Amino acid sequence: MKIFANYTLTARMVPAFLCSLPVILLMYFSAQTPEVKLFSDYLAAIKIGGISAYLLFLYFFAHVIRATSKYYENKYFINNKGFPTTYLMAYSDSKYTTEYKVRYKEKLKQHLNWELRDEEQERANYGEAKKRLDEATRLIIPYVGDGILVKSYNVWYGFVRNLIGGLVYSLLFCAINVWICQLLINKPLLLYFSCVLFTVYLVLYIFRKTILRQYAENYADKLIAEFMTIEKRTIK
Repeated sequence: MKIFANYTLTARMVPAFLCSLPVILLMYFSAQTPEVKLFSDYLAAIKIGGISAYLLFLYFFAHVIRATSKYYENKYFINNKGFPTTYLMAYSDSKYTTEYKVRYKEKLKQHLNWELRDEEQERANYGEAKKRLDEATRLIIPYVGDGILVKSYNVWYGFVRNLIGGLVYSLLFCAINVWICQLLINKPLLLYFSCVLFTVYLVLYIFRKTILRQYAENYADKLIAEFMTIEKRTIK
């Protein structure tokens, strides 16, 4: 993995940074508290291979929230109706017209030699039809590539997905900050900012399914639209 690649930076590292804001606040206010300043300074001074402890934490935290975000993706999409590229192109879904879905089916056959089930077959065995649609998506992604806007929509979806994956940890960090303010250090500003962040994270967590679905469908819409407009070509 290229650490500073566009997708990695925007869709993985930025969510990790935003979800670790309570940790940054704790480090900042701890450095101003005599009782724990020595320990705080020690943590801040730790470097491994020239990389600070916080950057290492951020890097590994990004992997943790990515794994957690996959859980939500599986829960809301994969183990349910499928990713939006699957259920939006099912005949049972009403977003696209039947004519558009037939054209999509024909284009898959013509460009990628992949055949989907027709409407009658889908009604008879939706599970098999869903598998064929899932597999079609895996073929379309490399075929479209970065596309015109597909890459940016994919990055935004990855950003939102990973941000949602980190919310449960952010809420925990905020709760720990409040506990520390009550028992160890008297920092009203740390308490205030931690409560504000807790509220923001909680609102996002409550609406996580709606937010994730919206960005996933935006990405799916763009991927399908660009697939429908490109000329036949060889997969890179």
